[in-house]
Amino acid sequence: MVAKTLQRVRFLLGRAGSGKTYRCLEEMRQASESEPLGPPLILLVPEQATYQTDRALLDKSKRRASLRCQVVSFRRLAYLVLEEQLSRRRVLSELGREIVVQALLRRERRAWCFFNASRVRPGLAAHLSRTLHEFRQYRVSADMLRRAADALAQTGQADAPLVRKLRDLAYLSEKYHDFLADRCFDADDVTGMLAQAIRQCSWLRGARLWVDSFGHFTKQEYELLDALLHTVRDATFSLCLDPDVLRESESAPNESRLFHQAEETYRRLRALVPGQTLVEHIFL
Repeated sequence: MVAKTLQRVRFLLGRAGSGKTYRCLEEMRQASESEPLGPPLILLVPEQATYQTDRALLDKSKRRASLRCQVVSFRRLAYLVLEEQLSRRRVLSELGREIVVQALLRRERRAWCFFNASRVRPGLAAHLSRTLHEFRQYRVSADMLRRAADALAQTGQADAPLVRKLRDLAYLSEKYHDFLADRCFDADDVTGMLAQAIRQCSWLRGARLWVDSFGHFTKQEYELLDALLHTVRDATFSLCLDPDVLRESESAPNESRLFHQAEETYRRLRALVPGQTLVEHIFL
């Protein structure tokens, strides 16, 4: 059911350096200073930008700290929302995932048809760990990998390296999932759990949301944004997109355009907005 709290969604569009981030920060400062004890003001940015953005928010603020303002990444937002649940089970770090993958490579060495003993070399565990991370972000399951392998095998490539690799990746993904069960959370699982918990989170009810500095989102992140739009009071999406390009491409999407990825991100975000919500466009 669509939450009744969402009142407005804004799209802040402009080229790089046009002042989108500055405007988001300034709006947060003004809202915090005018009502220090109001609902949360949340700025969602990529993981690597949280520290710099937090500093920028405080540097020009009249107050040295604010109870309302939160600069978070998707992962940090997950921890804030799921704090009580996470206290029961540990979260596996990226290094922990790599160690588990290394252990699985050795423990299941007789089962591999592509990652055989001669291919288990330094760096393979790190590479496969990143691959599992991408699978979980884009919702690629072991069954999907097996179906892809079976489809290739039916074309007469049953023993092709790609087919054997897909089967091994499916098996590794399955064994990794089995290892996590009842032991710990993968960091990607934490983000996935967030989509279910956001709608019941009282802390986010009535909050104001800004989303800045993203070029695109994963399927998992779109699910989280959809959940947030069913919970917050209003949201602003800042996108690095030339307004003229957007106007020209509204009726004819074209993958050859320079800003095609940004255009596609805008369209997917626009599709998440509930039909009765006020939508505004601000061009910088």
